[in-house]
This record gives sequence, structure tokens and C-alpha cells, in this order.
Amino acid sequence: MVKYVCLLGFAMGMAALSSAFAQEPYAEISDVSASKAFLGSSYSIYATVKSSDKDCDHYVNWWEAVSEDGTLLYRRTLGHPHSNEQPFNRVGSTRAIDGDTVLYVRAHLHPFGYSPNGMKGSANSGFKATIIPEGFAAELANSGEIPTDCDSSKD
Repeated sequence: MVKYVCLLGFAMGMAALSSAFAQEPYAEISDVSASKAFLGSSYSIYATVKSSDKDCDHYVNWWEAVSEDGTLLYRRTLGHPHSNEQPFNRVGSTRAIDGDTVLYVRAHLHPFGYSPNGMKGSANSGFKATIIPEGFAAELANSGEIPTDCDSSKD
């Protein structure tokens, strides 16, 4: 009886946690892989994004790779919502880094800001889901390439 109650409680808790993540607005990086670029010392980052994209007033407008010290290493801007393509995959190349450089890969959901649901790891060790600390490298939201136009006809 105790096992049944514990398992039931665990299942109910997981269902509540799952539904909490599915509530809007949400964005998450659900998968990341990296491979050495053919030339030079950059890496190609392959990211899978899941989000509650609706239209140009509610969509992931970029994802980025950030070093542990908060340095922006790559930003992939997105010019339209992906409400009809979920999840979606995109690739981009970092600045020159070492294969052991630890990266946070995270999504920015317009107009809500950075999602805490990202991935952390390196090209050599792989990436795992993580909760990115609130406020981590928040100043990057106002620097680098930031999309200014959105074309919902491409959704």
C-alpha cells in the first residue's frame, strides 16, 4: 500500500511538473550537439528549440551559445515564428573555442526574455538539460545582433 501511494504521488508530481513546463509562454532548448568546423577552431552548434510561438508578437527571436563567464559566442537570430514547425532545428558556428569550453545554450522568447530551460556542456563532453540561473548574462539581451523585423508569412 505504501509503495502504491508513493508511486501515485510521484506520478502526480511529474504530471504537474510536465504541465507547468507546457504552460505559455515557454521556450526551451531541448537538444544540442556540436562538431568541429572543417577549417579553423570554431564549432558548429546544432540546437533543437521547442516553444509556444504564435505570431510576431510571441516567438523565439533568437537562440545563443554563451560561455560560463557570460561571453556571447554565437547568436542565431530568427526572423519569423515557428508555430507550424515544432520543435525546430537550427545550426550556427561559434567563435574560435576549445572543444572543452563549457557553453550554455538558451532561447530568447520575444517579448518575454530568456528562458531558463537550456542546455549546458561542451563539444567534447556533450550537452545536458539545465536550468540556467536567473539573470545569467542578462545584459546580452541588449547587445549583439538583435532581430528588428518579423515576417509572419514565413511561418
